[in-house]
Amino acid sequence: MPVMDGVAAWIEIKKLGEQTAPIVALTANAMEGDRNKYIEAGMDDYITKPITFEALEVLLAKCLMQVEGKGQIQEKPSEPTSIVATDDVVVEVNEGEDENGLIIIDNSDGLLDLRKMGGLEKLMKYKIERLQKLAEKSIRNIEEGVPRIINSIKNDMDACKMEIHTLKGVVQVYGAHELGELMLKLEDAIVADELNGNFDVLLDEISSVGVKTVKLIKTRYKMEEEGVVG
Repeated sequence: MPVMDGVAAWIEIKKLGEQTAPIVALTANAMEGDRNKYIEAGMDDYITKPITFEALEVLLAKCLMQVEGKGQIQEKPSEPTSIVATDDVVVEVNEGEDENGLIIIDNSDGLLDLRKMGGLEKLMKYKIERLQKLAEKSIRNIEEGVPRIINSIKNDMDACKMEIHTLKGVVQVYGAHELGELMLKLEDAIVADELNGNFDVLLDEISSVGVKTVKLIKTRYKMEEEGVVG
């Protein structure tokens, strides 16, 4: 986050007085040991992006039981708490749509994780308007964020790092692993100062994969045909 990370934010919240609600750490990347780090810092639990219906359901049940003073659920989700949907996402019925009325996309390149998207779609109750509204913001973040990274990498590294951090979280929502891995590769190269001014190839790849990823998301949620996003 800008200015302070989640642990620092939690420390400031504690200074405000008595805690009245559970505090849960949310992170885009599941790393070994992350859960212990946040729990030791005093947070109540930990969950990773993309949030699925099953993971959120378990987490909310635990938090409600804590608030109501009924203890905790004995069997906690395994680390990290990132449970994928168990239902098949793509089931063709007719007219190129699945059983939930969403467009079946050609994901042969594996740019999106359809099972993780299924968790999001289930959370949104397969309501196309809700999915379009959420996707609209994510798509704009990608379409505007990638050019900002390209423009800032040469003259404003702090702004560039912030854009990369934001996009890593956005792409995790749809399981866009290839784009996420490219962002992580760029971030690691910047931190290690290994770009040596030669980043055009990597930036071109990020731009290309970003365009393809956005196209798939728009198609899935009927956003091009309805003119939801230009």
